[in-house]
Amino acid sequence: MYGCPRGIQRIPVAIGLTRSERSAAATGRAAREFLHTALRDGLRSLTLLALADAGQARREPSWGEPARLSLPHGVQNGLTAALDAAVTDTPDTAPLLTLLRCAGSSTAA
Repeated sequence: MYGCPRGIQRIPVAIGLTRSERSAAATGRAAREFLHTALRDGLRSLTLLALADAGQARREPSWGEPARLSLPHGVQNGLTAALDAAVTDTPDTAPLLTLLRCAGSSTAA
C-alpha cells in the first residue's frame, strides 16, 4: 500500500506523513520505527492541543527556560501509555480515547 511498511498500513494517515530521505529509503522494521515516531509526535501534538482546549493542560512560563506544558497529576503517564498503544503495529486507540473523553467531561460540568 503506497510503499508503507506492514502494520502501518492500518493507519491511513501514516501514508501522508512527511518523510525524510533517510526514512523514505528505510525498509522493514526501520521504516516502521520512522513512521511510528512521526505518527506519535503528530498525535501527541494534537492530543496536547485537545487537552489544552479542555482546560487540562496549561503553559507554565519561565524567565530562565522555555515555557513548559503542565498536565494534571496522572495525565502525563496516561498520555505516554495511550500514545504508545496507539502507534504500535496493531494500534489500540481505546486508552487515548478514554483519556480525551475524561478530559472533556471534567470541563463539561
